[in-house]
Amino acid sequence: MTTRSILCMAAMALALACNGKTAGDGKKDKLATDSVKMEKTKKGVSITVKADYPVGNEALLEQVASFVGGQMFYTEDTEAQVVLPPFKGDFKAFLKACTQKRWDELYAYTYEDGPVAFEGDRTMPITSAEYTFRKVFEDEHCATWQCRWYYYIANAARPNMAVHGMTVCKKTGKPLDHTLLKDTDSQAFGQLLKECARQALANELEETIDSDNKLKEYILGDNDIDRLPLPLMPPYLTADGVALPYQDFELFPMHDALVVVLPYDKVGLFLNLPLQ
Repeated sequence: MTTRSILCMAAMALALACNGKTAGDGKKDKLATDSVKMEKTKKGVSITVKADYPVGNEALLEQVASFVGGQMFYTEDTEAQVVLPPFKGDFKAFLKACTQKRWDELYAYTYEDGPVAFEGDRTMPITSAEYTFRKVFEDEHCATWQCRWYYYIANAARPNMAVHGMTVCKKTGKPLDHTLLKDTDSQAFGQLLKECARQALANELEETIDSDNKLKEYILGDNDIDRLPLPLMPPYLTADGVALPYQDFELFPMHDALVVVLPYDKVGLFLNLPLQ
């Protein structure tokens, strides 16, 4: 089965998953890009945000705004009360409000005393942050946005980086989640994930990983390399396959996020969509 046929079937399946609806006239949504930068040069605090957003599809626009806000104020504290600026249909105004709120938190974290919303160690102040939200995949039924963010820490050799993604049905605005994949505890899926993780690591490290023992050197904890866990963040669709976004030190001993891609011609049997 070819990659193209898998993509076509995935698109058809997603249309069914979206209650049989199609995305307007079948054309791709128009796209616009906005960017905001705020800084205080005397103190060296800056934040830069750049985002693609759809024009003319309110359901998708609302979901993209939710994704942008969720990523800019992401926290691993499940009990944290995060209040986002309200989205009232004006994406540019929303992006500016989010950027201002995040800059205020960043400045307070770095230079003010007392409780702050920003997580981290004050002994290593964050001097700047960058967020980029790009549309990385689209067909007539679904679209994928990817977020990359960087935190630059004073005196650190390199920034902290994370990668998250979101695939949504364009008509309903409903995002896909971990249920996109099935039978992930099977031996066959375990072998697929192991080989794709091996390839992703080899590409990232620019070296050959030609044995299971070599691969084990790059896996944290007591994880079985034949039964690697899925990332905490949900998978998303790209032009090349299903992306699994592992964050820094989540599974691999790396300061940067590592995205493992499962090619469509190999992952088709594990897609939890009515492909048959």
